[in-house]
Amino acid sequence: MSRVGTRHRRGGSVMAPWRQRLASFLDLSLLGVAVTLMVGVVGIGWGWYLHSTHDVVIAGGRVIDPESGTEVVRNIGIDNGRITAISELPMNGRLEIPAKGCIVGPGFIDVDSSVRRKYDQEMALKMGVTTVIDGEVGLVGSQVKGLGRLFVHVALGINESEFRNGQSLASGNITAWITDVSKRLDQGYPVIVWTAPNDGREFGLQLYPLIDLAQRYHAILSIKLPPMTGPADDSKWHQLIELSQGNQSILLVQQLFVHSHIWSHEVLRALGTPSNAPRLYYSFAPYNGRLMRPSDPSYSWIRLPGVRLVSYDTGEPLRLASSRQARWTGSVIAMLTPNSIVEQAMTDSHSFVGSETNWAAEPRPQFTGTFARVPKRWVIDTGKWQWVTVFQKLSYHPAQELSAAIPGLKNKGVLRVGADADLLVIDPKRLDDWATYQHPNQASRGIRHVFVSGQWVVRDGTFNSKVSPGTLLRSNQP
Repeated sequence: MSRVGTRHRRGGSVMAPWRQRLASFLDLSLLGVAVTLMVGVVGIGWGWYLHSTHDVVIAGGRVIDPESGTEVVRNIGIDNGRITAISELPMNGRLEIPAKGCIVGPGFIDVDSSVRRKYDQEMALKMGVTTVIDGEVGLVGSQVKGLGRLFVHVALGINESEFRNGQSLASGNITAWITDVSKRLDQGYPVIVWTAPNDGREFGLQLYPLIDLAQRYHAILSIKLPPMTGPADDSKWHQLIELSQGNQSILLVQQLFVHSHIWSHEVLRALGTPSNAPRLYYSFAPYNGRLMRPSDPSYSWIRLPGVRLVSYDTGEPLRLASSRQARWTGSVIAMLTPNSIVEQAMTDSHSFVGSETNWAAEPRPQFTGTFARVPKRWVIDTGKWQWVTVFQKLSYHPAQELSAAIPGLKNKGVLRVGADADLLVIDPKRLDDWATYQHPNQASRGIRHVFVSGQWVVRDGTFNSKVSPGTLLRSNQP
């Protein structure tokens, strides 16, 4: 007799149809579970990989944070233009850059330059500058439209003389002039560039309304003083100090020592302590000399007493009597700034470092060497500073002091999680400024890698023009 659910056949028994279907179902279910688990594991692993893998990892460098004053060996993770991780633990990166033995810090900020051409920006990046304040001559409307691609961050300056057409304000057209400048400030430009006149009356007519305007818009008033040809000319400097008291606008005097010459000691003494002029700053480049050609309007400065002269052609000191200086017709390097002034300015809380030049107007070594020169001279050559001091002076200090006018600076000049990924990788063994007065277009060496908004714009010292991560930095205005 056969049993229920089975059928006897020669050679054994077979499973009933319903049991076959059940077995097939179970086999498929187990296979489905296995596939699901496998997909889940792969998904979790891929998700973990994506979460734990950064866009860029800078590995094993001596990381400098000027905000906290720390210097430690760390790995840095960068994502979407920001620093997202700093750790001594290993990190995964889709792009990994070894930085062992190198200095890693925030990009430098140049408070007095003009980078309107691609070449200008390339030279700035090669000396570690990632942010530029346009304090040279300001821009006119046509120049703003023609800026093109940006490789560095730029805060544009308004050239107030564009609206005066070089005319005196004594004729009473002050209201129209201020109205035109205000319209540009309404567009979000954070800097007013003012070339101060020599005439004392005209100086006051222009200065007072500009300071009021800068205060109303929380803008930077970038000032180019006329040359000081004697101690009596420091009255303009004293006016600035007096007007800065209790004023919320930021006054930034450009190329101070170039214009003050041998009276720079008196200028610094007048400035006094930071409490005397809390919002008054000045920029300078750490060079003693200035190249002067016979066609230069300031060529007459070579006749000033106490100014040492060096031959442009030979580099030898010129030993000229005063009567012969007046007849000298060759190009010279006038040593306007004493070493003692440069040293004092480097530690002054009122000072910022700027390259002080417009390359298109006059090629000078300041434009290609300033920011490499500071760490080379003060850290490597003399040992007077630590690396953290360099980044405090060239990155953190200008970012913090000028962020009231340019909010985009708040996350620059620091190296912490959440900060902008404007970063430098510096090889201290190769760092040097190669530019000279005779050969001013030689780029600095030793700035191995530069990142702007997390994008690799200098690779092993070579400019990468395929990316343009720079931005226009605006004011608080809409």
